[in-house]
Amino acid sequence: MLELHGELRDDSDVERFIEERARPALAHHIELMWCDVHGVFVKGWAYGFSQAPETLILQSGEFQKVITDFHDRPDLLPFFPGYPEITSKGFSAYLACDPFTPVSLAIKTIHEDAVIPLTVPSHVKAAFSQLSEETAPLRKFAAEMRRINGTVLELGARKVSPITSDHASLFAPECRYLTNDIHPAPNIDIVADAHFLSDHVEHGSIDGVFSVAVMEHLAAPWLVAAEINRVLKIGGLTLQVLPQTWPVHETPNDFWRMTDEGLKTLFSEALGFEILHGGMDTPMAIYPSLPFRHDAFLEMPFHRGFGNSFILARKVREISPSSVKWPMARNALADISRLYPRHDEKHGDENPVEVNVHSTPESPRNRDRLDKSFIVAAIVPLYNGAPYIKAAIESILAQTEPADEIIIVDDGSTDDGPEIVRELAKKYPIKLLTKPNGGQSSARNFGITQTKCSHIALLDQDDIWYPHHLAALKKPFLDPENRKLGFVYGNLDRIDQGGRVVARNFLDEIATPHPKMSIYQCVSRDMFILPGASMFSKDAWRDVGGFDERLSGYEDDDFFFRLFLAGFQSTYLKDESVVQWRIYSTSTSFSPRMAKSRMIYFRKLMEILPDEPNLNLYWARDAIGPRFIENLRGELIQASRKRDLTRVARCWSDLKEIFPVLRGRMRRRVRLAAPIVEWLHKTRFQGATRFLVRRAVRA
Repeated sequence: MLELHGELRDDSDVERFIEERARPALAHHIELMWCDVHGVFVKGWAYGFSQAPETLILQSGEFQKVITDFHDRPDLLPFFPGYPEITSKGFSAYLACDPFTPVSLAIKTIHEDAVIPLTVPSHVKAAFSQLSEETAPLRKFAAEMRRINGTVLELGARKVSPITSDHASLFAPECRYLTNDIHPAPNIDIVADAHFLSDHVEHGSIDGVFSVAVMEHLAAPWLVAAEINRVLKIGGLTLQVLPQTWPVHETPNDFWRMTDEGLKTLFSEALGFEILHGGMDTPMAIYPSLPFRHDAFLEMPFHRGFGNSFILARKVREISPSSVKWPMARNALADISRLYPRHDEKHGDENPVEVNVHSTPESPRNRDRLDKSFIVAAIVPLYNGAPYIKAAIESILAQTEPADEIIIVDDGSTDDGPEIVRELAKKYPIKLLTKPNGGQSSARNFGITQTKCSHIALLDQDDIWYPHHLAALKKPFLDPENRKLGFVYGNLDRIDQGGRVVARNFLDEIATPHPKMSIYQCVSRDMFILPGASMFSKDAWRDVGGFDERLSGYEDDDFFFRLFLAGFQSTYLKDESVVQWRIYSTSTSFSPRMAKSRMIYFRKLMEILPDEPNLNLYWARDAIGPRFIENLRGELIQASRKRDLTRVARCWSDLKEIFPVLRGRMRRRVRLAAPIVEWLHKTRFQGATRFLVRRAVRA
């Protein structure tokens, strides 16, 4: 309970105290008072006009506190100008006592004693005002979005507890309502780290972005503010609501508390915003814990805090991609974001990630094997892979050294693939895990988190292991000399869509060295280390943060490159093809998502490997740029032959982003050819486009 007593401020108060002085010769006033189940705190003053109080005692039942903490009260002198001693008679005290018992103040002087019951006066007023329902910022934001029939994106929209609010109804039916979260859930449309939002949402495509109690969980909210700017249309609105006074929650990802002034700085003109409205609501008081009930801590309940601060801002201009930075590698920041609690076990039926497990009971033999220190899980991501998944699983079951656990992760399939797995799970020890679609990287990471095995062997849904696959890849790990062996990988045979062998020992035909011995070898060309041809330790996967879930293509290169950078050793089985790799025109190796991932990975490498002129290391110019230029040139020419003008335009746009990092001679050729290519690539003259691109983009 919080009680406030007013100070002496006018003539009527003075007259009252003069009148009291004429009677008992003692005067007092209690200005602040609070109590809870542990005790009571009072603050005020007491003075004897004919004799000074010798002792002040705060008491409740058998508990009492002799008051020795006196402090100056110069504000009293204007009311009692003839009594200068009164300016030193302020006091405050805390008494630990039983709850709900009367409290009194005993004032003892030489001539008389007085015991004053402490009660709440009738003139007490509410300390803080509450925001009315009509002016609540979220409702105002929703009303504006409905008015313009806007596309709205909510960040951090996953239902993490039974009391989590569902905001969809605020925008229905006028708005297109999209949801985002770092973890998958049934109500989430975009599974992505908000720090990299523009990698998943088209630039300038959203009318409104909002979040409620999310920004405090984001390690770098200034990056998120910049990402919100990128996805908003000019004139689009953002509303952010987060705690100003609130207990610690959702650890370890509870980073920030912020006032409305802090939010105004975050969503400022420097980041392309115009502040429309900001404020704080939901008044709160902070009560100190028992060990801190002394000194200034005792007055904390009277210094107001607020449950929420909020900001409503409008995007008024675009900002440069380099205008906001964070001195941490993107993958490290993503690793921090993924630590946000999933709540998969905590809420039972309210679990936001639907995990359906279908498996036969483990035999005693399997349980014994799971107790060993080296145990292998075979994990297969599944997405609309009905034509191939049975053959893939049968190749796992046919291993000469069987897997200790088989996990199939259904990543939101809409075909009969999951049903095929369920039928096989009736006969064999197979676990089927079901999650909303999040991409292959997300499915791999999810499957790995669900196993206790020490080592991981991945298989894509349309590839096939040879029977000796696990035995061959496992062997180097058992060599005691390989103490920091992170991964082992082998050669592969390429097959077509129908399963016919196209090339044996395919890696022998690729002009890239194996195993990788330098950064240059890792980034100057595609690495061609296939997860389906490899085995890696779960500890290594955990140490580098798993697969980057932004990537759907190049995630393999990114993962194995980070293992290399982290110092993990590798072994390459040159003479053993361990998998049949199926490649065809509609596989994930040829897709728009693959093209988008390519540029995400390009930017990531540019960030990880800045040039070091003092060491004559120019990673962008000599390795990264040439690699991606070569890939894009080939794809552009292929798209041009097929007269796929959309794909041609995308390739040309990506080429223009990479040109600036290349050597001067190539930059000059491209600059000269660019105006013509800009016109030609939109026309039917694709032969001329191909000719110019070949001439401009050559070593």
